[in-house]
Amino acid sequence: MTNAMISSASGLRVHQTKMDVIAHNIANVNTNDFQASRVTFKDSVHQARQAGTGVSLASIDRTETPGAMRIVDGNVETMSNTDLAIEITSMITTQRAFEANARVIPVADEMLDEVVNLRA
Repeated sequence: MTNAMISSASGLRVHQTKMDVIAHNIANVNTNDFQASRVTFKDSVHQARQAGTGVSLASIDRTETPGAMRIVDGNVETMSNTDLAIEITSMITTQRAFEANARVIPVADEMLDEVVNLRA
């Protein structure tokens, strides 16, 4: 596998994880006391000490900001701290990044075929 394919595959993995976290946040937008999570990536070059190794998951952290408070039947409830507009925007951005990584694999494969055909 070429470095481009390895980098792309790692990008696909981390972006899929981010999509899963975003979907979980959106699914719980109306859940009281829910704390949204955020995904952080890290460059894999620092681990492998070579170029072209892609990205990896650094962490999945809960956001610490409290949700809005409301009074229901005399009881104070803390709502979810999930901002639906931010989550939808993040989902679209992550989906586009996933699609870009997915397109790299067939392009790298075609380029490798061309190189092989040139040598033949």
